[in-house]
Amino acid sequence: MLSIPLYTGELLLALIWIIVRLILAIHRQSFDPQRELLMLLMLINLAFIIRFLFFPLIAVDGELPPFEFDITNLPPITFDFSPLMGVAEAATTTDLQSVEISKMALFIPTGIILPILYPQLNNLFRVALAGANFSLLIAMIQLPLGLDCDVFTIIQNTLGVSLGYGLYALAHSRHK
Repeated sequence: MLSIPLYTGELLLALIWIIVRLILAIHRQSFDPQRELLMLLMLINLAFIIRFLFFPLIAVDGELPPFEFDITNLPPITFDFSPLMGVAEAATTTDLQSVEISKMALFIPTGIILPILYPQLNNLFRVALAGANFSLLIAMIQLPLGLDCDVFTIIQNTLGVSLGYGLYALAHSRHK
């Protein structure tokens, strides 16, 4: 069984990021501190997403339990369309709404940072498409790990990225 504590995972992610950024800077023979700061913000955003989507949210004895992966406990790959049934009834549940809003809020920074990092992502459609692909990648990682993932999660994450882009576009238009 593979067991990764939260802070070890975050440290591993940071080390991989630093090594990759150093290799790219050496290869390109250039270093842009402003862009690297934006890339660091994206890394922090990714760390938060990983924290809330892959690690348990409940502390045990004051500590966050590690992420555990056991290949022998993998669920069979199935397609569950039951969340599509009764959407109207589920939307009236207050607890469900707060969870869904928090999932969307988790991806708002992504929608703000993406168009700053990548100027070619200059409209809502492109940012939403990039956000949907990012969310789909996360879902594909979650499936074999047996973590909760469905089509609605991908849609909510994409809406969060889109909302973030809307905030960016609003601030950008007022700044001009």
